[in-house]
Amino acid sequence: MKKKLIIGIFIIAVLVAGVLVFGYYPVLIVNGAPIFARQVWTDRAAALSSYQKVVDTYASGTAVAAPSAASIDSAILSTLVDRMLIGAGLRQYFDARTLEELIAQKIAPFDSAAQAGKAIYGLDEPAFRNEVLIPQAERDILSSKLFLEGIQFNSWFSEAEASAKVSVFYPGLHWDGKAIVKN
Repeated sequence: MKKKLIIGIFIIAVLVAGVLVFGYYPVLIVNGAPIFARQVWTDRAAALSSYQKVVDTYASGTAVAAPSAASIDSAILSTLVDRMLIGAGLRQYFDARTLEELIAQKIAPFDSAAQAGKAIYGLDEPAFRNEVLIPQAERDILSSKLFLEGIQFNSWFSEAEASAKVSVFYPGLHWDGKAIVKN
């Protein structure tokens, strides 16, 4: 019996360690949908890579203060909340298959731009599609649909932010009704 308990505890410890190490724990919940740490890590790496490229290109010879980790993380988390709200808005108007087709049509002209994803953001092609092209396509599609419905995107988005239920499980940050900000 004692041996089974030790094995059980060991298995649970390995699973918990795996979840923590690989980022499969929520850092945000937006209207009941989780955003995992793994997503934040990917976006942070892309943001830092892009920032470094800009500094290397434009700030040669001048000292440039790096943005704080909290400001980077709050911007990333706010962007992820925005993506979730836009995704929810799209699901109100389109079924999954139609939306997938619209996104594919929207990003097809930019497939060759995936090379830039590696150069600018340090992202491979699938990550560039998922982190840059698809979110922009989703925003454009929703904006167009709302325009056809006679609704201004900014008005719709402000209402979506105001009614969003956002829980933040990230130290030092909270949702203020419009963005993730420092405490």
